Amino acid sequence: MQCHAGPERRHVTRHAVALSVRTDGVPGTTVNVSTSGVLFDGPLLARVGESIHFSLEIGTRPADAMRLHCRGRVVRTAPSGQGMQVAATIDWIEHEC
Repeated sequence: MQCHAGPERRHVTRHAVALSVRTDGVPGTTVNVSTSGVLFDGPLLARVGESIHFSLEIGTRPADAMRLHCRGRVVRTAPSGQGMQVAATIDWIEHEC
């Protein structure tokens, strides 16, 4: 299989960070995060183009973690060791302390 590497389409910096993420109650872990999107790994099924709701936990202890509730759109998926890698936009975000 041949891949074409075109020009970089991302306009914001991605940060490699492992955060807890949940989508439909299914846990996963982020691979990287930016202000406009997220890439995460988990045992879930997602289809490119569908809307997705997910929550990110920021903090070292669950009791003290800040939760970011997000909505976006799946832009890419790929098989991974944990099930599937999902790249999604972040179109809406709300925080919970």
